[in-house]
Amino acid sequence: MAIGNVHGFYKIKHKPPRLHLKRLKEIQKKVNIPLVLHGASKISGGQIKKAIDSGIRIINIDTEIRFAFRQSLIRSLRKKTEYDPRKILLPTISAVSQVVKDKILIFGSRNKV
Repeated sequence: MAIGNVHGFYKIKHKPPRLHLKRLKEIQKKVNIPLVLHGASKISGGQIKKAIDSGIRIINIDTEIRFAFRQSLIRSLRKKTEYDPRKILLPTISAVSQVVKDKILIFGSRNKV
């Protein structure tokens, strides 16, 4: 049963998806398993927090990580004087790390194992 999210940025044409939180709460009441949010791209932090409160326990963020990597790599490659892959890729590691850190805070997972 869908709750309003989509996989990947490419499917989001005009505005970010809005989750049907009432439907999510109904699903959560009927099942006794952790719920997964497949496709969390461009969903606001507030919506994510409400989804977690409504039973979501796993959230896919791969598209946002890949996008951060790609954008950072493009910026590095535009610096045509650099040819050392370690220096080219170093900013991408930072960009990906920042996305993950931001998501950890939104998910309320800081200092949790």
